[in-house]
Amino acid sequence: MMDFDLVDKVAVVSGASRGIGKAIATTLACEGACVMLVARTKKHLDDAVAEVEARAPGRVDAVVADMTEPREVADAVGAARARFGPISITVSLSLIQI
Repeated sequence: MMDFDLVDKVAVVSGASRGIGKAIATTLACEGACVMLVARTKKHLDDAVAEVEARAPGRVDAVVADMTEPREVADAVGAARARFGPISITVSLSLIQI
């Protein structure tokens, strides 16, 4: 198996406030990546940031955004670039309700 060096890579993870998204964001940050967590619900996002920050201090930030809205996607990407630099990794998790 190949080892991947994630130190100082920049990741944007949408759907990062709970479940799989939060687990992915946590893993990336613990492996050295700088991670911008993105979600629609501020309270859940704040809770997730606190959890990830406790395990990987200084490697995480967050923005509230609805990734189905193009303008909000652009704003979230811009916030990640401004905070951490060029983006290397994107993870998009969506819940589609029918």
